Amino acid sequence: MPQSVATRQHPVSEEPDPVRPLPSRLVGRTTQYREIVGVLEHALEGGQNLLQLVGPRGSGRTRLLGETIRMAHTFGFDIVAGSSGGVDPAGQSSVRSTAPLLVAVDDADTIRAGQLDAILAVARCRARRVVLATTAACTRPIATFARTTKVLLDPLDVDAAEAMVTDLVGTALGDDLRCLVATAGGNPWLLNTLIMGLRAERRITLQHRTALVRGDAVPELVTTAIADRLAELSAPCRRLVNAVAVAGAPVSPAALGAIIDCDVTATLAVADEANAAGVLGYLRGVIWFHNALTQRVVLVAMPPAVRAAMTRLVVETGIAATADPADLLTPDHRPAVPRNVGTPAQVAPVPADEPRPVPWHRLSDTERTIAALVSQGMTNRQIASRVFLSPHTVNYHLRGIFRKLQVCSRVELAAIVRERRASADELDPSAW
Repeated sequence: MPQSVATRQHPVSEEPDPVRPLPSRLVGRTTQYREIVGVLEHALEGGQNLLQLVGPRGSGRTRLLGETIRMAHTFGFDIVAGSSGGVDPAGQSSVRSTAPLLVAVDDADTIRAGQLDAILAVARCRARRVVLATTAACTRPIATFARTTKVLLDPLDVDAAEAMVTDLVGTALGDDLRCLVATAGGNPWLLNTLIMGLRAERRITLQHRTALVRGDAVPELVTTAIADRLAELSAPCRRLVNAVAVAGAPVSPAALGAIIDCDVTATLAVADEANAAGVLGYLRGVIWFHNALTQRVVLVAMPPAVRAAMTRLVVETGIAATADPADLLTPDHRPAVPRNVGTPAQVAPVPADEPRPVPWHRLSDTERTIAALVSQGMTNRQIASRVFLSPHTVNYHLRGIFRKLQVCSRVELAAIVRERRASADELDPSAW
């Protein structure tokens, strides 16, 4: 059984290496690679494509655009690269007229009309062998591109997130560091910022070729980075984020509308802003944080008077507010934006009565024990005391349980635990 962070002894080790850059390989993006290769191959065959890399901030869109440029170069494409300021006209004059062309821009909506016309003129001279790749969904209609491919960057799963951090630190991860990694919700930007912050504070140590971390406090670099991102949001959006943080559970748009004094349509528009910023997302018709780390920073940074007022509003709407500070790291559900990329109203709800097998065999003994204690209504702190783990480690195991059993809340987990006990009379978790 892993030791508690509070009781683990960290030996004195060498000073940590300088902060590593983002790893040279992209992990957890196999599906996206295949989709991009398909677009490039279609262009080689004479097709004309608009490639959109879609995802919230921090999901790695710009990094994947760089990989797209690298792959296109391998396929023999001419490359015209741009930025949010537009496409460099000088780059267009050096391309060969017979080779396929990739035009890569951070945001197609920022391309000036004259530059877009120039790109389309080049496309007409290339026998339609052109790909316009951008890191955002293009709202400006581009009729010339008959085929549009949207490549969605979902959050990295647990294994991919740990693989990315292993690349960053250069060695295997200890349980305490894995717990911190889990709170980032698979967001590549947040994972990189987390490791940079831990290294800057010299909190990563090595023991037997395993990276350990001193304490579970959020690094100052992470707190500042998240605060800066939240400061960019509109006032209604920040109020929405505060409401969800205080509620401590996924909230419906209707309930949030009552809290922030907006109708459902306006609430969804505000939620779209939070989703694009990589802060909140959608899961089965409710709104929730993309990751637990952001929720924790929001709660800690919220002035006491603001939190007290928001708590009253949350309670008045019938939503249970977060009561135990030890439960600030409740498992985030990492909601994925639907691949048809629309508003929450377009997300088809999952039928509640649809039967699904519960894969109990995938749970470890520790996970089964924690699931049983959750069904008894215990908080993370109470569970930690019972099983001799830190609350942070309990949260890590809860995330694994949620992922393996495909549940979305402690209430749902408790319900299926009780249902299994009632049907099989298996009170011993080791027998599950």
